[in-house]
Amino acid sequence: MICIAEGLGLGEVCEGNTECRSGVCLTGVACTVLCDATTTCPDGYECEPAGSVSGCFRPGVRNSGGCSVLRGRGPARGALVLLGLLGLALASRRRTR
Repeated sequence: MICIAEGLGLGEVCEGNTECRSGVCLTGVACTVLCDATTTCPDGYECEPAGSVSGCFRPGVRNSGGCSVLRGRGPARGALVLLGLLGLALASRRRTR
């Protein structure tokens, strides 16, 4: 038997960080996890830039059709998403030290 945390899984469409098991949501796009040169993504996902940090996304989901993730969301909401991702990245670094 395997216990799975509550919330949406990686790649599922979300509207806020609290909806995702990982605690990271690119609003209106998908739950993700942060990644970098030393942290790889699960099979079937690619590490793509998302503002000042990078996240794991399915190929073509984040930028499907050549559209930006934040297009149509307004600059204020896009800035909040990027600030949220940056805050999560900083918080995760503090916990690992």
